[in-house]
Amino acid sequence: MEIIQYIRIIRRWLWLLVIGAIIGGSVSFMFYISQPRMYNAQSLIAIGGFIQAPNPDQQEVRIGFDLTETYAQLVRTQDVLEATLNNLEIDLTTDELNDLLVTRILPNTSLLQLDITYTDSILSADLVNMIANQLILASPSNLTPEQQSQVDLLNEQITSITQEITDLRGQLTSLDAQLSDNNIDENQREELQLTRTTLINLINQSSSNIAQFTNTIASLQERTNSVEIVENARIPQEPEGQRIITLTILGVILGGGLAFGTALVYEYLNDTFHNSEEVSQSLKQPILGVISSFGNKDDGYDNQLITNKLAERVFDEFRILRTNVLFPDMDKSQIYLVTSALPSEECGYFEF
Repeated sequence: MEIIQYIRIIRRWLWLLVIGAIIGGSVSFMFYISQPRMYNAQSLIAIGGFIQAPNPDQQEVRIGFDLTETYAQLVRTQDVLEATLNNLEIDLTTDELNDLLVTRILPNTSLLQLDITYTDSILSADLVNMIANQLILASPSNLTPEQQSQVDLLNEQITSITQEITDLRGQLTSLDAQLSDNNIDENQREELQLTRTTLINLINQSSSNIAQFTNTIASLQERTNSVEIVENARIPQEPEGQRIITLTILGVILGGGLAFGTALVYEYLNDTFHNSEEVSQSLKQPILGVISSFGNKDDGYDNQLITNKLAERVFDEFRILRTNVLFPDMDKSQIYLVTSALPSEECGYFEF
């Protein structure tokens, strides 16, 4: 089918295309506004202790990748889901929460992404964060209460020693200022120098203690099978899904496309000729003549005769038809089929 034929179909069925586009856009718009808004919240969890290691080996990395598959299943256990619902006091079942939860392992990483899409934006974020926390609590990689107390105590001592070092350095700065004074005698200078050496030793000892405590904490926290929240879920600001304008435009396009397809099917099945060009193209035969329509159905018999003055414009058309019939291409056998003007009338043909 040529482009010009498509253009003719569009012009002929433009009213149907417009109606189809309006209906499609209206249905899409009504469907969108009738649906509840859904909000998606995401949390990211890191599996494996190699992430915190300065020089992780290949085995630690491989273990982290393998453990991620396991934790993707553990997060759906009844204990984790029930603990989440009990802490948030939400009227949901564990099966419903399990259906809302979507887990995805980021490619080539040991990062586990938790997604929940819910009608409440705040609740969707709370659910994801609580599930992540409950997974960590249920993980065998957690520190024991004794180990956690030891870590907390060491952190407090590190904070206290750091403040002492700050004070000692302040005193050391003051001593250096006094030693730079040329007016003090030698005895005072020796006492100040001795005090300065003592302060330096205290600072060095305190720094050594901090390094030792830090190593102890790192040793306690160094676990191959570890679970850590990398990014907590934030409250989503925009609902999920297509925007109303985009969805409506898609409905308009779909409705118009269905209407155009219907028109194409009808045109393909319809064998009615609308003009002489369609007849010539379909039959692969030339047109002998075209007689324009004249007169009205409601006119009297006299007004419908060709001899009527109103029909003078078709005289030339009859003359052209007569000439083509009387002087055909004699190199070929000519067969003329004469059809009836009205249904049920007889028709015939002649050959010369």
